[in-house]
Amino acid sequence: MVLHSMNTRADIIELSKASPVAMGDEWFDYSTEQHFWMQWRFREFSKVFRPRFKKESHFLEIGCGAGVFRSQVENDYQVTVSGTDLNSEALRRVKPGRGNVYCYNIFDRDPSLIGQFDGVFLMDVIEHIADDVAFLQCAIEHVKPGGYVFINVPALQLLYSKYDLAAGHARRYNATRLRKLLYNQGLVDIETRYWGFSMVSLLLLRSFVLLFTSRQNTIERGFSPPNKLSETILLSIMNFETTVPIRFPVGTSLLAVGRVQ
Repeated sequence: MVLHSMNTRADIIELSKASPVAMGDEWFDYSTEQHFWMQWRFREFSKVFRPRFKKESHFLEIGCGAGVFRSQVENDYQVTVSGTDLNSEALRRVKPGRGNVYCYNIFDRDPSLIGQFDGVFLMDVIEHIADDVAFLQCAIEHVKPGGYVFINVPALQLLYSKYDLAAGHARRYNATRLRKLLYNQGLVDIETRYWGFSMVSLLLLRSFVLLFTSRQNTIERGFSPPNKLSETILLSIMNFETTVPIRFPVGTSLLAVGRVQ
């Protein structure tokens, strides 16, 4: 079934019923392509994606939200990205692209999608899932042999705060835990890399500030720069970290990629 709505930018193919997810809907109001963190994540992702992708590939983004990452990939690479989510509020914001947009629970294992993709993207998704092992196992079933699984997650449990609770995060990860998660699902050629090293101290400060912030303002105050000056500073930090030839030992986020055998 294809759903149409005056508020829907892309046609949504309904393979599963929409359902609540562990995610603060207000996050989508601030996580635009112009946000420094969204730009930063995409730059870091490109470092692991560029050496591995082939033109005309077709990827599936599981937990695509409002489709910002999907648009970034399709705009910069000659690939198709189909997106899937269960959050109807987020899906209504997705813009048209090369790929399809699905309301789809991957545990339904729709035969038309199983084993059909050159890779899957799980960009800040599995930290929302209680059973990340079962979720990753199911996600991998959608990938062709030789395809890739790309994952981004929040890093360092030390940084877990009121913001994580509001955003629906069950946990934060370290490289050892994430590598083990991928390895135990049979993935090979696994690579992990932290990013956001300069943000570690800022997130520690954020943890303290949010103690005095109301629940309804936590996402906005915890994710959006408070003014233009701070946004400019954060963009400068991003430009520095993403251009220097250094692999930072820790960071506020963690990227991983593994290949399906």
